[in-house]
Amino acid sequence: MNQRRPYLNRKFGDRYKTMGDVAEDKFSYWCATHAHTQIRFGFDRPNLVAFWWLPKLLRYTPDFILELPDPESYSKYKHYFVEAKGCGKDGLIKIKEDNLWALGQWSKTLKTFIFGYDSINDEYRFAAIEDILQKQYTFGRRVFEDNKKPYICVPIRDAVWKLNIY
Repeated sequence: MNQRRPYLNRKFGDRYKTMGDVAEDKFSYWCATHAHTQIRFGFDRPNLVAFWWLPKLLRYTPDFILELPDPESYSKYKHYFVEAKGCGKDGLIKIKEDNLWALGQWSKTLKTFIFGYDSINDEYRFAAIEDILQKQYTFGRRVFEDNKKPYICVPIRDAVWKLNIY
């Protein structure tokens, strides 16, 4: 019965089973079709009893490391962190404030992007975490009903999103 209910209306435990899979799979597909190399970096639903007691920075490890050829050099590569996030019918990428903070910290090590995937329209966009941090107060702020955690809503069609990270 839960499978027929809209994703947003499912209980957290049900959503957790597939959370992020669609956007992460689409990012992996994007990499494969563009001959880009990516490796899994972050946690994928870790089986730890006290995972939430880990430091915030570790809990919100970016999903991937992306390797791209450096257009300024034939023998060098650039590396990026990528966090994949999806949106539904509302067209909003929801980013917890804790996650936003952590991604900002990770971006001090490698430039960090969010890969936003709109599964309804089968469209994707990239946004540099620095751009989202600069505009964060212009986006709507809300609180998740189930866990009361604050988050920002970044419309997938906002100017902060680009079609590529090049």
